[in-house]
Amino acid sequence: MQSEEVSDPDDDFETAVQHHQAGRVVQAEELYRKVLQNDPDHPGAAYFLAGIAYQQGAYQTAFELASKTSADYPDDADLQHLLGLSSYQLGEAGQAIDAIERALALRPAYIEAHCSLGDILQQLGQLDRAAAHFRQAVALNPELLAAQFNLANILQTQGQLNEAAASYRRVLALKPDHIDAHCNLGTALARQGDFDSAIDCYQTAISLQPDCAEAHCYSGVALEQKMQREDAIRCYQRALSLKPDYAVAQKNLTQAFIAQGKAFIQQNQFNAAAESYRQALALKPDMVDALCDFGTILTRQNKHDEAATHYQKAVSLRPDHVDAHFNLGVTLANLDRLAEAIAHYQAALALKPDHVDAHNNLGLIFAQQNKFSEALSCYQKALSIAPDNIDANLNLGTLFERQGKLDEAVAHHRKALALRPD
Repeated sequence: MQSEEVSDPDDDFETAVQHHQAGRVVQAEELYRKVLQNDPDHPGAAYFLAGIAYQQGAYQTAFELASKTSADYPDDADLQHLLGLSSYQLGEAGQAIDAIERALALRPAYIEAHCSLGDILQQLGQLDRAAAHFRQAVALNPELLAAQFNLANILQTQGQLNEAAASYRRVLALKPDHIDAHCNLGTALARQGDFDSAIDCYQTAISLQPDCAEAHCYSGVALEQKMQREDAIRCYQRALSLKPDYAVAQKNLTQAFIAQGKAFIQQNQFNAAAESYRQALALKPDMVDALCDFGTILTRQNKHDEAATHYQKAVSLRPDHVDAHFNLGVTLANLDRLAEAIAHYQAALALKPDHVDAHNNLGLIFAQQNKFSEALSCYQKALSIAPDNIDANLNLGTLFERQGKLDEAVAHHRKALALRPD
């Protein structure tokens, strides 16, 4: 019986490399494994097989093969680099950095290792060290796009905006249609106050990729800085239409509506202000301050029932919100729901005992109910906190007048007139 002829491992290895270089990875992998079966210590087969395993996401296998080979060939920079990459994927960042630094000690001009180490250090937040390796990579190959872009991002994060902008421009010189570089350059320029140039960058990105939600959103931010809020809102809305779960655009749009609403309030345009707040709350219904602001607008429009609904929601979301309780008290009093109004004034005072207006308004309700001693106590508390409060002096004067205490009434009315002669 004839024994099966064993092929030469070196011949199989050469054929495997040819398959590998031609992109026939499956055939190459089979032959590398065959080489190792016949020659378990074959360094080339183990190295290339480790590389294939790494590319396939089998990081443990890659690490084991690279470790085995590097033990025999500790001066092989490629093996140290692969060992570092595998280690990092397995969660061993320190071991990864050590291995790649060994690779660079063996081959200082190893561009891929500089980039890999830069990536790892950047992810770990060690930005100065990361930037140094990206600079080395770019110095070795000025056309290395990824290293140049990563370096620019680090510089931007560190606030080195001029350098960051210059790096982004170098990226764009290499790849004019690099969407992220256009957007990030825009951000660097916006942070320097050059909003027009920033908007130009974002618009270039949009012209290259109309569905780039980020570019639309960033345009909105720059337009807001130029006080072009209507245009900014349209940008945010466009970003959200492209990416409905885009949290930044949603937050920016919400804040833009609120800012717009506040501006309308200052202009006494309450209908327009109400519409802005409605849109803000449609995006984020649980904003307590916005609910309170909207309630105030509705009160100015004499829509007390609707105002009360918004204040009540604010109180349910934030039971410790003083203004929500106080404003709800005012609204309920306007609706003649006095018992409920008293409860919310008292809740406001429990949270803020020196709330002068709450003491004063509570006194008004008690006076309305002919509870003169309770009203007197409220006005006196208000004046003990703020002796020059006009309303408290006026209301206390009126209370004394109703009780026939005319001298005291005159004294407090005179005090009110002294404070406000008109």
